Formats: sequence, C-alpha cells, structure tokens
Amino acid sequence: MQTEKFVAYLERSEDESWARYGRILDRARSLNISATQKEAERLHQTRSSRRLLLKPTISIDGLVKAHLEDMSYRSRLVEINVEVARMKRNLEMVLGAIGSYLRANHMTSLERYAGRTKTDQTHFIDALLGDGWSTVARFESLQEAVGQIIEDIDKSGWAYRNLVQLMQLAAQRESVIKQVEI
Repeated sequence: MQTEKFVAYLERSEDESWARYGRILDRARSLNISATQKEAERLHQTRSSRRLLLKPTISIDGLVKAHLEDMSYRSRLVEINVEVARMKRNLEMVLGAIGSYLRANHMTSLERYAGRTKTDQTHFIDALLGDGWSTVARFESLQEAVGQIIEDIDKSGWAYRNLVQLMQLAAQRESVIKQVEI
C-alpha cells in the first residue's frame, strides 16, 4: 500500500527519472514474453531436421531443405535474442540506477513512506522495483531457452556436414565398385 502512495507521489512530482523507468519498463512489457517463448518452441518443434532420421532413406534434397530451414529458424531465434538482450540491458541499467537516485533525491519522502532505517528503505525500494526485476528474470529465462535451441541447431549443422561427407564417401565407394565390375 505504501509503495502505491510513493509511486503516486513520484508521478505527481513529475519526476523525469521515475518516468524514464516507467517508459523503459512499459517497453520491456510490450514484448509478450510468453508468446515469444512459444514461438521459439514452435520453431524448434517444427524443424525438418528433427524428422529426418525417421525416414527410411535420407536424400540430399531433404538434407538441404532441412539445413536451409534451420538457417532460417536460427536467424529468427538470434533476432529474438538480440531484441531481448537490448530490452534486458536497458531495464537492468535503469533498475541499477533508480534505487540510488530515489535514495539521493527523495530521501524525505522515502523516510515517510518506507521508514527511517536503511534496511526498511532497501526492502521498500526492492518491492517498488520488483516488477522490473521480475521482467529481467523472465528475459533471462527466455534467453536461456533460445540459446539452447540455437545451440541445438548449430550441432545439427555439424551433423549435416558429417552426413553429407558420409553420403559422398558412399557414392565414391559405389563408383569404385562399378568401375571394378566393368
């Protein structure tokens, strides 16, 4: 309850630093983290490369298609990661500065709403900024999931390379056998 009163006080005072924090938090919230997480999971689940080995034969065309699709999906996942990293960095920067700013520039009001002790004020500011830190944690979770999918795609790239080399060796072997039979 006291945090709401303090926020109302900051808004009435038209504090530019607090308004900046609000704008950055609103921008961070504008990214639908749940929908973005689902998009990343959908991209991963629908990858052709996940179904390649279920087929009785693997064709070069199938490998190329799966590899090109993975490249496209990887590109989108990197795009998501860059956007999330930028928003997270901006939010962390403002969160790191706003607590000190509030202590330095709104000490009297902070004492009135939070209490006189530094511990009370720290807990109060932590509660005040909790939504921002929660958003940072959700960004980190999304980045971790996207990073794992990107890593899986990268490992698939090595597997493609090895499969192509194996197919080339098999084709060379067939060619040598045919030449020997002639």
